[in-house]
Amino acid sequence: MAIETKKYLDAAGVTTLWGKIQTELNKKGQVNSVSAGNNSVTVGGTASAPTVAVKLSTKDGNQLVLDATSGKEGLYVPAPAAAAVYSITKLTTPSTGMAASYQLAVDGVAGGTIIDIPKDMVVSGGTVKTVTTANSPYTGAAVGDKYIEITLANAANDKLYIPANALVEYVTSGSANGDMVVVSVSSDHKVTATITDGTVTKAKLASAVQTSLGKADSAVQTIATGTANGTIKVDGTDVAVAGLGSAAYTASTAYATSAQGALAASAVQTVEEGTTNGTIKVDGTAVAVHGLGSAAYTASTAYDASGAAATAKSEVIGANTDASSANTVWAAKKWGTEEATAVYDAITALSSSEIEAAIASA
Repeated sequence: MAIETKKYLDAAGVTTLWGKIQTELNKKGQVNSVSAGNNSVTVGGTASAPTVAVKLSTKDGNQLVLDATSGKEGLYVPAPAAAAVYSITKLTTPSTGMAASYQLAVDGVAGGTIIDIPKDMVVSGGTVKTVTTANSPYTGAAVGDKYIEITLANAANDKLYIPANALVEYVTSGSANGDMVVVSVSSDHKVTATITDGTVTKAKLASAVQTSLGKADSAVQTIATGTANGTIKVDGTDVAVAGLGSAAYTASTAYATSAQGALAASAVQTVEEGTTNGTIKVDGTAVAVHGLGSAAYTASTAYDASGAAATAKSEVIGANTDASSANTVWAAKKWGTEEATAVYDAITALSSSEIEAAIASA
């Protein structure tokens, strides 16, 4: 059989090829690495597949977030919450004996103490302002506090200053931890009532619930196996089970089942030799023995003697000295070895010059 010469790439050839590939890639301006120019991004991934991600500051007050909403992904700064709007509302009907009456409103909702203007001190105007300098324009003013500036209609246009926090009456909680109901008041004056776990008494429940709990208290609490045969124990007291006889206290294996009785009545009584080849008699009836063939009724001399098959096997296998042209297993093995050797000898490694020539022609 003619053997065609083949070329393969060995370990040295792979090293040469990889060096040539790196040289060609470098000629094309390959990026060797990616790094962060400052601390606003992070670089991860691998050298061959780097990733770049935006880095968000964890400093308090930072509003910049990464929005993952589909179709709207990207950096996002939420709009700040709207500040409360303070205003002074003049009442349609002033307090008795007053020239005018005013009331503070937050986001359009009136509240707080009514400000009355005596008839001899007519107000020409009023404005809600914010303290920018401590203790100015009145003693005790703190920066950021709201106050009301009222201008009187007199020759000096005198000013009156009313702190906004003086118009609000605050409440505090009168309960303590562990009380059945604990009332708390937040810093923004929200009142919350919480029931403490495990503190609600039966007397505080609805009458129907109290009745149901009373029935539960008087109901049977435990049922267990009794002390004597035929009893159960209810709340520690033995109670007899009606109708049980002595058979209830013996194992079921002490008695025959109805199925066992039926089998005994229909069981085989006699088994003997049959009258024809391959049969037996069961209670006088011939029954064939399954699986017997005609060889069961012939003499052993009708078949090959012991060892004949071993001789035939030896002839087929042959010996390790058989030529590759013989018709034996050893001969076939020798032929295959000779052919494989010829094929192996026809395979040679690519040389460095052949690899460079292939890259140049690519």
